[in-house]
Amino acid sequence: MAAKLASVREKIWDLTLPLTSFFSGKRFNAGIRDSLGDDHIQDFVLSFFCVSVDISSSRQVVHTKGLAWKYVRASMSLSGYLPPVSENNSLLVDGGYMNVMPADVMTEQFKARTTIAVDVASEKEVEYYDYGTELSGLWLLWNSWNPFARTVKVPSMGDISQKLAWVNSQRHKESVVRSGVDLFLSPPVGEYGTLEFDKFDEIVQVGYDYAKPIVQKWARKRRHVAP
Repeated sequence: MAAKLASVREKIWDLTLPLTSFFSGKRFNAGIRDSLGDDHIQDFVLSFFCVSVDISSSRQVVHTKGLAWKYVRASMSLSGYLPPVSENNSLLVDGGYMNVMPADVMTEQFKARTTIAVDVASEKEVEYYDYGTELSGLWLLWNSWNPFARTVKVPSMGDISQKLAWVNSQRHKESVVRSGVDLFLSPPVGEYGTLEFDKFDEIVQVGYDYAKPIVQKWARKRRHVAP
């Protein structure tokens, strides 16, 4: 799925007139559906949920049943990048805008005995090019192609959406961690952008290398948790 979502060709074919979003979502939907098929969340072997935000009612929505691909897509809908998922007068977008680490949902609604929270929205300070009050996309394109031009780094729309979500959710995240999470993990993935699906395998390896020794040490202290 990650390879298809990272495909430049797929993104080009999915471009649309940017009145609601830059991409129609058709190809993005197909990439998710290729992996999840038409399975329903309630039919999964393991309990699963994902979270979105209904911007029509300004509330968090926890999805525990229904088409998996549809609600996974809703939980990934970044503003400006993909259109919200429209359903029964609701407009569903990425749940991270309200709750970037919904460990509280797992504890409160699913009565989990042990809760491991993983924060993959770790912030890393980035020094961006000081472009002032105007920024031309054509200039950025030319700059990226010109081998003699100074390389500049500016935030992408995905970066901006990610930071907005992080700012809005930070206080809630801190509250969740304090409220009784059994293990909190924060892998060093801040250098990766929200939309860097092409770095999937690399990100997985970073997370694995970070988490393995921590989880093993924690598990040894808790005999009822397998190492």
